[in-house]
Amino acid sequence: MTLVLAGADYYLKDIETIQRTDPARSDYYNWLCAYKVKSTLWIPIRSRSGKIVAILVLHWYASTQWSPSELTKIKDMKREIESIYYTLQKGN
Repeated sequence: MTLVLAGADYYLKDIETIQRTDPARSDYYNWLCAYKVKSTLWIPIRSRSGKIVAILVLHWYASTQWSPSELTKIKDMKREIESIYYTLQKGN
């Protein structure tokens, strides 16, 4: 979460790669297991000023091996979401 709030994307291909010696990481692993999530992608959504206003989270119920080009396609969708957000904010 710290990485995403700092503006970076976070892609976890397989939750089994999480080092569970740290209690916080162990809790995160347990949370993902509770929801049967095996892979996840977190992408920050920004306002026009650059402030992070939301996080787009995608979960898969299987481990994934997205190629860089496939991940780029998914990440490009955030621009559309940000565009919708900008439009909604104009009314305020």
